[in-house]
Amino acid sequence: MGSSSSNSTRPPPATDTKIVLSSDGEQIYAEATGDPSKPHAVLLHGLALSGAVFDEFCATPKLLENLYIVRYDIRGHGRSCMPMTPEGHASKLYADDFKAVVEAFGLRKPTLIGWSMGGIISADIAAHLPPYTLSGIFYLASAPHKGVILGTAAAPALGAAIQGCSDPSTLLSALVDFADACITSTTNPTPPYHLRCLLTGAMALQPNEMRGLTLTREQDPAPLQKLLATGIPVLVMYGTDDKLTQGSVVEKEVTTHATEAELLAVPGTGHMLFWEKPLLVASTIVRFVAERAHRV
Repeated sequence: MGSSSSNSTRPPPATDTKIVLSSDGEQIYAEATGDPSKPHAVLLHGLALSGAVFDEFCATPKLLENLYIVRYDIRGHGRSCMPMTPEGHASKLYADDFKAVVEAFGLRKPTLIGWSMGGIISADIAAHLPPYTLSGIFYLASAPHKGVILGTAAAPALGAAIQGCSDPSTLLSALVDFADACITSTTNPTPPYHLRCLLTGAMALQPNEMRGLTLTREQDPAPLQKLLATGIPVLVMYGTDDKLTQGSVVEKEVTTHATEAELLAVPGTGHMLFWEKPLLVASTIVRFVAERAHRV
């Protein structure tokens, strides 16, 4: 926990911020940190949040010195566009957003690092972009597609949060519970106030109707399953005390299809691994990109 708190006193790294236009003309907010001459990665946030959750994590020297990381707010979230129709949440548009960001920053075959629901963008990419688009996929307390993270791997707290958010009378308490579920674990029983404010505030800023559209959009997992079978490097990293996603279920899903998968369970940690164990997660990402993903 000390390494996380020290991040808050470290001067923020220089960032390159862009507003990128996707194929439908909608705006995607993106920013980059690190060394562009090093391997490239795209880091994606979870449900109802934004790339702001990674601000401290992306200031980790291990990442700044070894990678060029672009993080963007997924459509329907944060500072990006808010399409209020189902058509505005077509799977192809999520893939087009990724492509537009990659092109805007000049990324070369990046590794996708998806935290929580950020990982399911891999299914959109596999379905609508060429198979050589990614060097590798890093699922951080995440899952390959919607059917897993909202279905078979969903822990009871996730279902309760989604249900609570659908009722105006319980919305605020549900958002607080959801935020707390992201950051509580055996090793972190008392969430810090500033982090609770960051998560709950980001969630509250997302219109409730928008949350529903992002949860009910359609995905086809078959192209991703085919991609995993070709041998693209995959790493699944999760906390054994995750209150929202059952990592052991994700393990089974990934190893059913992937021919080159690494599995890493971190005892006693929860859903927000990159905050609880920033140095461990940063080192694991750098190693995965250098040793496995970037060689493809």
